[in-house]
Amino acid sequence: MKSGVSRMTQAIHPPIRSRCGRGWFLHVARSTALADGHSCHCLFPFPPCRLHIFPVSGRTAAMSEGCCLYDRASFPTAIHLRRHCAMQKLSTTPSWTRHLFYRAEHIRTTWKLRLGLLTLVVALLWLTGGWWTAAIARSLVCDASLAPSDAILVENFDPDYLLFERATQLRQAGFAQRVLVPTSTDPGTSEVNAVALGTVEVMARLSRIGPIETVPVREVEPVTLNAARDLQHFLEREHIRSVIVVTPLFRSRRSALVYSATLGRAGIAVRCEPVEETRRVDTWTRDWHGIQNVVEQWFKLQYYRLYVLPFRSKPEGHPAKQSP
Repeated sequence: MKSGVSRMTQAIHPPIRSRCGRGWFLHVARSTALADGHSCHCLFPFPPCRLHIFPVSGRTAAMSEGCCLYDRASFPTAIHLRRHCAMQKLSTTPSWTRHLFYRAEHIRTTWKLRLGLLTLVVALLWLTGGWWTAAIARSLVCDASLAPSDAILVENFDPDYLLFERATQLRQAGFAQRVLVPTSTDPGTSEVNAVALGTVEVMARLSRIGPIETVPVREVEPVTLNAARDLQHFLEREHIRSVIVVTPLFRSRRSALVYSATLGRAGIAVRCEPVEETRRVDTWTRDWHGIQNVVEQWFKLQYYRLYVLPFRSKPEGHPAKQSP
């Protein structure tokens, strides 16, 4: 077949044969004239025909004259001739370059396909928004579990009156009588910050919760983990073996994980009580503040779950005794 192809290329008029290497296409038909006035007999084993060579831009004119493009099944010799011309052009490249470079055929998408896919994704997100937004919010909420305990722990890192109101309801329902409120200390000291203490007292008075106990905690990164360690030392000193953690809704999953890794490791039973705020699981996407809160809490949850708890939650020694 190789010798046959060589004889065929020699039989074609030189100007026509030279176009084969510049991206021209081969065509077999029964017409008697070539596109540029030249003609040649082909060596195909079927009735006499003419080998036509014409550029891509001439396809429409050729089709109007009754010509048809060759196909791989009917005219394999024409395909081999095309490949032979291409190989002759590549043969001028030094053989050693194959160790450094190679040619590859790439298929790229059009802007229409990319725009269509983007439109499809946006439509799917919009149609299923009620499902996946609720799923994201539920992943931030702990499983509520209430039982009589030794104390109620109001997680007051972000002051919220609703937490004190819920703690008042739990105390009145008889779940626990002692109410503990973590309160930040001044940097570098063990003294409770006066502003933080005043905020706690105002919340307690408005909610009519009754007597409370403030627990000094450090604001050192990671804040929740170090605060949980300070709470652990206080609970062990007071011989408290179970607590109900009253925590904001979208923070509750992270709080449950941190307290389970600290208080739970010390043998203290931890029960979670998430408190619904103005933005609930199914309404947080209605305003930008709700979206900001959920996104922030989601990233913090992943930060604690993937980094803080696996690498920073090792037990540490008891800190020096703090003054009252």
